[in-house]
Amino acid sequence: MLSEISIKHDESKGNVWSYVRSKWLVETPEETVRQEYLLVLVNEYGFALEQIGEEMDLTGGSFPIHDHMYEAIAFSDIIICDLTGHRPNVYVEAGYALKHHERKRLIFFFEPESSDDKVPFDLNTFKYVELTQAAEIPNKLMPELKSILQSPGAVL
Repeated sequence: MLSEISIKHDESKGNVWSYVRSKWLVETPEETVRQEYLLVLVNEYGFALEQIGEEMDLTGGSFPIHDHMYEAIAFSDIIICDLTGHRPNVYVEAGYALKHHERKRLIFFFEPESSDDKVPFDLNTFKYVELTQAAEIPNKLMPELKSILQSPGAVL
């Protein structure tokens, strides 16, 4: 177990190092958020890398993808769900997560595409973080995750 880790970038290739997967990954905004929060989990909260999972492979093939997806949702400690774009499969996954998790362990994001664009009526009673652009995710995600990890009864 590493005592402290830091972000590693390969700027010439546009990559960021994943300690969990032990390989270089394309540095997208989403991947940067994931790797930055990994540092928080390990360096500030004392999680071991072995306790953390990243991006389950759900490519399908000869197994039913839904079983693997539902299992990943059910066994995740924190669920982050982007409701942007009104994708029916995301609503199904959000509903499944709501059944298996306490409300305080779910983080919903939503970026309206127009002034008329709203979170679906059956999800708008839950807390969600409204975005004006995806680049806001790192700054808005960190306080939400810290709040969950610092809440009474949080298992570390």
